Formats: sequence, C-alpha cells, structure tokens
Amino acid sequence: METRDRAKLMQNSDAIKAELEVDHVLLYLSGTVLTPFECDKIHGGRTRVEKVTRLLSILQTKGSLAFQHFRYSLKERYPLLVKKLDDTAMRETPIVSSAEGRRRIFKRWDSLVLNLKADEVMSYLQSENILTDADCKRIKASVTKEDQARVLLDMIPEKGDRAYQHFTIAVKAQQPKLGDLLEKEEGS
Repeated sequence: METRDRAKLMQNSDAIKAELEVDHVLLYLSGTVLTPFECDKIHGGRTRVEKVTRLLSILQTKGSLAFQHFRYSLKERYPLLVKKLDDTAMRETPIVSSAEGRRRIFKRWDSLVLNLKADEVMSYLQSENILTDADCKRIKASVTKEDQARVLLDMIPEKGDRAYQHFTIAVKAQQPKLGDLLEKEEGS
C-alpha cells in the first residue's frame, strides 16, 4: 500500500473503528485483496472494534490497489467514511536528518515516553521497512509501555533520515496532539 494511503487509513482509523461492520466489506475484499486465511483471522476478533483493527492492520500490508478496493467496498454503506478518506489532507513531512530527529526526540523525550503508543507506531514502521522483526521483538520484550516507548525512541535516529519522517507520520496519524508536539519549534 502506498505511504499516503496507509497514512490516510491510520489518520481515520478511529472513525473507521467507530462505524464499520467488517462483514459489510469482507465479502467484497475476500478474494480481491484478502485471502481466506486473513478473513478467518479478522473474524477471530472478539469484538467488532477488534475485527476492524485486524482488518486495517492487514490492509496496510497489501499492495498498492488495496486502499482503492477498501474505499470502493465502503461506497454503498459508508459514504461518510469514503468522504473522510478522500478529504484527508496529507501534509508532506519534510525529511529530517537523523541528528535533527534525535534532537527533536530528546527535546520531547518525557512526553513521548509517557504517551507514545509504541505498538501502533511500531506496526507502521515495520510495514515501511524501517523496523525489522528483530527490532519489533526487542521493543515488545520490554515490560512496561514506557519501556517499549524508550526502546523505540532509541532506535529511530539509528535507522537513518527516512525513519524520523515515517515515525512522525505514524505518531501524527495515531496521536495527533503528540505528533503536533514533535513539530513545535524551539521555545514553543
């Protein structure tokens, strides 16, 4: 899936989770985008929200047409969700050097450690090939959510200039206020 489409999905995930019934879209997506195994995995969720979360997670790993198929599957029953996806303006995040990324993370370290939802950011970074499976296992091995955030934050500058850009996209999509905090200038 294209980075822009993945970011649109992530940015609208709360609205999608609030409204979508997965059975309404799985019939269309089954066979075109999703395998029978993936459909079973989605249906394995205990709650409606968990099923939608699994669907969104799987969609992000699919090819470039997955977003368009998902969008089309929403057209009849969920026109407001289609409108939200279409109207989502994606600001280009400037590429920041790893040194500048390290400085920005360090500047907001306490807020990031206390508030960052590492799982959501980590899955996006893995889908963008910023983090490896070994990196994700290392993050998940941490006991508390704060420790997970610390390990993830330590990794971002080591992964190069592109990593901070994708980290910012993921944080802004999942936690907009925290994402805005990352972009504030000195003295703000």
